[in-house]
Amino acid sequence: MRFLPVLFLLISVGLPLFPADGSYLIPQRVFVGDRGQLVFPLGGAFAGVPETLIDSPEFLPRLPDLVIFRVELENRGGAPRLLIDFTAYTPGVIELPPIEIASFVFTDLRVEIGSILAGEDDPMVLSGPASFLPAPGTTILIYGTVMGFILLILGVIAGMIWGVPGLRRFLEKTRRRWLIGSMKRILWQLQDLQAKRGSAGDGEIVARLSAEFRTFLCLVTGINCRVLVPREFLSLSIPGAGADRGAADSGALSGEFLRDFFSRCDTLRFSGMAIGAGDVRCLLDGAAIFIKALEGAGRNRPAGGKGL
Repeated sequence: MRFLPVLFLLISVGLPLFPADGSYLIPQRVFVGDRGQLVFPLGGAFAGVPETLIDSPEFLPRLPDLVIFRVELENRGGAPRLLIDFTAYTPGVIELPPIEIASFVFTDLRVEIGSILAGEDDPMVLSGPASFLPAPGTTILIYGTVMGFILLILGVIAGMIWGVPGLRRFLEKTRRRWLIGSMKRILWQLQDLQAKRGSAGDGEIVARLSAEFRTFLCLVTGINCRVLVPREFLSLSIPGAGADRGAADSGALSGEFLRDFFSRCDTLRFSGMAIGAGDVRCLLDGAAIFIKALEGAGRNRPAGGKGL
């Protein structure tokens, strides 16, 4: 009651008891369900008011969509202010109920509550959900389909320009170059393996050379050369064997050459005798001569020739 004369004096001289604005929220943006605090600075008339705290639920007002946890009248450093801790459960502007503390009643207090479901025009809220991620492998499937479609179009155009026979010859040449290039790389790998491992890897090199060379001949001739014994290579027809070749390569594309080559491989592998480094180099050189002769035969093959 001792503050009543002061209040009457302030009202009589026309000084504002409470400031019209200046309140703020902590945090600056409060969302639905979050706990926030309304800070309401008071005028100089409250400089002598003692600090008061109310945190008992029975003494605090309550709304259906807003719960007030504590109300404090703070006076620190000559700057009195009203502190209201609350949680709101609905977005928008909410008007607080009258707050009574230390014989004072505060009215017309409002807080603005944000919603995490607000639109993108509100930069303070969470962004919308991210777009769906594509299923694993979708990118490869899409690019593969596009590339296949492009190749199909190019094939149709090439067929229209060169005709079906010309396109077939082009594809055969391309396949020949790819097979020969692959076998060359295998021979280089085996040569590097011999240089690194020495005599310890001679048996493995001979076995792998025999298997890879037979597989190569399968692709070149269209005959299953993996099951042939050396003498059966005599009847094997090598594409391009009738083309003109240099003297150094004469006879390399013959069945006799292949018979002798695989006879030497089988003898070294199954005789039980030690395999010398010279024997391995001789076999690698022989396979390289065959590949070189086949590559040269492809260049000299007549335009109307068949096979690789």
